[in-house]
Amino acid sequence: MLCAVLVVAVLRSGYFDLAHIDVTGNQAVAEAEIVAASGLSLGSSLLRVSRARVAAGLLGLPRIKRAEVHRQWPRGVAIAINGQRHIATTEIRCA
Repeated sequence: MLCAVLVVAVLRSGYFDLAHIDVTGNQAVAEAEIVAASGLSLGSSLLRVSRARVAAGLLGLPRIKRAEVHRQWPRGVAIAINGQRHIATTEIRCA
């Protein structure tokens, strides 16, 4: 019984609350857009982070080919992005 009380106390203590989100590899998408698409928010529990759900949200962005999501215990998430770089834009006018 004491063990269960201790587990509940640790889980509710805020020790596993998300304090930082590290994004690497993003060349084509702004970091703020990546964090927004991830669905993560600071202060939420790291124990409730679904890596698959976060990656799926990121793959919904048009210029992201691959996203890897890792927990950084006890209070962080690392997101590694592999995107398609926008090289050039051209305008074609027809007379």
